Amino acid sequence: MNVLLTSIVLGGMMLSAHAAETAQAVSSTTENLLEKADRLQAQFKDAEALPLYREIQKQNPEAYEPLLKLCRCLNNVGEDAADRGEPFFAEAVTLGRALCEQFPDRKEGHFELAAAVGNLSGFKGGQDKVKLAKEIAGHAQRAIDLYPAWSYGYSVLGVYHREAASVNGFLKFLANQFLDGAPQGSIAESETCLLKAVERDPEAIYPRYQLGLTLVLSKKKDEALAQFRSVVSLPVKDHQDARHQILAQKQIQKLAK
Repeated sequence: MNVLLTSIVLGGMMLSAHAAETAQAVSSTTENLLEKADRLQAQFKDAEALPLYREIQKQNPEAYEPLLKLCRCLNNVGEDAADRGEPFFAEAVTLGRALCEQFPDRKEGHFELAAAVGNLSGFKGGQDKVKLAKEIAGHAQRAIDLYPAWSYGYSVLGVYHREAASVNGFLKFLANQFLDGAPQGSIAESETCLLKAVERDPEAIYPRYQLGLTLVLSKKKDEALAQFRSVVSLPVKDHQDARHQILAQKQIQKLAK
């Protein structure tokens, strides 16, 4: 009896040890993949990082970070793909909605969803764009509510207000009649939000570039030029920064005439 019991106990211990080793190996594999994917993303090689983030998320389907990083990578790949970005943005929206449903109190998920919906809306016609607008504003505002010191939510909300203010009268009429109202936005509110974004992250290129565009619409030429010149002089930190610097230089040339 004692021999049998000892055998059972030892067998159980061996199985437990094997399970622990397997779990450790899986964890180690995930960590190696994550390190490689993060390194590629830091080099702005999101297209190369994407299959790695997919595999990491597949191995950890319930975890927050893998889902967030896959969503972010899809957004980045879509932005780099320009006019071929729609399928990447559509997938990012699906994952972003899952993020916000599973982790409603994490600011990054709300920002990534707002950004993905905003990017996807660029491929949609007027009515579809109006439908998506409220989702952008809602999640950008939620990111701000969760962490007011974070610049990202203000950047998205600032662009939203500028785009909403530019919706033409006919689309506003259709939205009010059939879509529970048109998105509400103003150039003044866009400027306010983007100024807050710049204040919270002075070395970020994206909010300064977007603020410059809003200031152009506000007929504040000198202030817009100051923002665009800052954009050109700042160090590149994001995969789209170099592109925004080129666009800012074009704005400088245009405004300086």
